[in-house]
Amino acid sequence: MGKDKVKITNMVKFYTLALLYEKPRHGYAIIKSLSNTLNKGVSAGEIYPFLELLNKNNYIAFRTEKLRGKKTYHLTREGRNLVKELFSRSGALANALIESSYRYARTVIAKFTKVALKR
Repeated sequence: MGKDKVKITNMVKFYTLALLYEKPRHGYAIIKSLSNTLNKGVSAGEIYPFLELLNKNNYIAFRTEKLRGKKTYHLTREGRNLVKELFSRSGALANALIESSYRYARTVIAKFTKVALKR
């Protein structure tokens, strides 16, 4: 069983990893947390295939409860390293976006001020 590339292409995937970084969770708990955090319905069809891919790539593992058969997912060491890398990259991206937004806002304010002063 070879590894498939794990691509974090949307907020559902990003937040799924963030939730597992916080603590181990059942699939249903992940879905509920995502729905609340993202303020939109998140389906099992979005989550479970992603969890399977993460498991296949050794980023997560799970324990199955004996009584109800529920799986509790948790990050492996590789998974924790992946999330740390994602947090680092997303932090740098957020800083760049904030800085460019700030520069744009200053430009808009300066132009608006010049127009307002001419009136």
